[in-house]
Amino acid sequence: PGVSHIALVSGDFDVLVLVHSPDNRALRELVLTRLQAIPEILSTRTLLVFEEEEVGQGPESSAAPEHPADHPAR
Repeated sequence: PGVSHIALVSGDFDVLVLVHSPDNRALRELVLTRLQAIPEILSTRTLLVFEEEEVGQGPESSAAPEHPADHPAR
């Protein structure tokens, strides 16, 4: 499995790691054998993504959409 994103987060968890795994066996190997073998990792929680959609990249994509009146129809 390949790690595609790591984020330090607030709340109940400290770190979010997004991995892409070809199958459940590879995911199990990563979580149960590799991650949980790291002494500093006290626990893990695994969530499966069934579907995702890219909505933009970078800070400008997270801004509120402009008002339609700012762009009159042609």
